[in-house]
Amino acid sequence: MPVAVAASLALVFAGSAFAGAIDPARSTIGNSARLNASATAVNLDGVVYCATCRRFTLGATVSQRTSGAVGQGGVRCVCRGAREHWLLTARAREATRFKPGAARVCVWIIARGSGGEALDAAQWCESVTLRPAEA
Repeated sequence: MPVAVAASLALVFAGSAFAGAIDPARSTIGNSARLNASATAVNLDGVVYCATCRRFTLGATVSQRTSGAVGQGGVRCVCRGAREHWLLTARAREATRFKPGAARVCVWIIARGSGGEALDAAQWCESVTLRPAEA
């Protein structure tokens, strides 16, 4: 097989590697998140690319080494298109409090079809900046 044909086939197969309902390469968590006034909750947002799903459940864990805080939250969304924006509040656990600054957010998602059947699942983590509550 000529090298040019092999290279072309490799690009076609590499480009079609995404086969699930969720496209984790394009799905994101917002770069920053807002703390509530007591620093016990974090408001997060992001985008999920899920071309074939009709709804999804997304859960998030926020951890911050500098404060020892961990928070969790979740949301259920209906898909109106291939790209859906989500918002959720992660509440601190174990009587911890967050501080403005760097934190890590890990999310998991289950995509569901029109009949409620699970189509795909994914998880990923990203760094975020926690911002103080607005005065």
